[in-house]
Amino acid sequence: VSHEGVSVAIDETAFSDDSDAAGFWSIVDVPAGTYTVTATLSGFVTATSSPFEVVAGETTTVPPLALAEARGSLSGTALLAGATTHAGITVSVEGTSYVAITAASGAWSIADVPVGNYAVRASHAGYDDAVASDQEVLAGVDTAVPTLTLRVTTSSIGGTVTLLGACLLYTSPSP
Repeated sequence: VSHEGVSVAIDETAFSDDSDAAGFWSIVDVPAGTYTVTATLSGFVTATSSPFEVVAGETTTVPPLALAEARGSLSGTALLAGATTHAGITVSVEGTSYVAITAASGAWSIADVPVGNYAVRASHAGYDDAVASDQEVLAGVDTAVPTLTLRVTTSSIGGTVTLLGACLLYTSPSP
C-alpha cells in the first residue's frame, strides 16, 4: 500500500510537505521552537503529533503518525410487504462483507463502514430484493438509509386443459 500524498503540516505555520510512497516526509528550514504536526489524507482520520522541540542546527525526528481509515455507519428499516413481522431480512452493503439481520420491527444497523458511497441491498426468501443506491457514508456519521420494502415474489403459471368424454361433431360442407 502506497503512503504517497499524505499532507503533513507544522501547525500554525506555513510549513508543509507531502509524503512519498514509503510515508517519508521532510520539512527544511524550520526555526527552533515547540511544534505539533498534523497529517491528513482524504478518507482517513487526521492524526496530530504530540508537541516536540526543534533545536537550532539539529535534525528532529517526529514519531510516526498513524492515520486510521475513516468510518461511519448505516442504519434503517427493511420491511416485508404484507407481513406483520420483519425479522430475518438480510441487509448487506454491496461490494463488502458488511451484513446485518433485521429485528422483528425491521430495524437494522451496520457500524464501522469505511467512508464512501454504497448500494444497500435487503433480501429475504420469497421476496424481491430492495436496493437503496448511492448511500454516502461519512466519517463519524450514521447514514439513515431510506426504508427498504421487499415485495412478495410473484410468478406465472400455465398449462393445458383437456376435455374428456366430449363428442366432436363434424359437418361436411354442402355441395
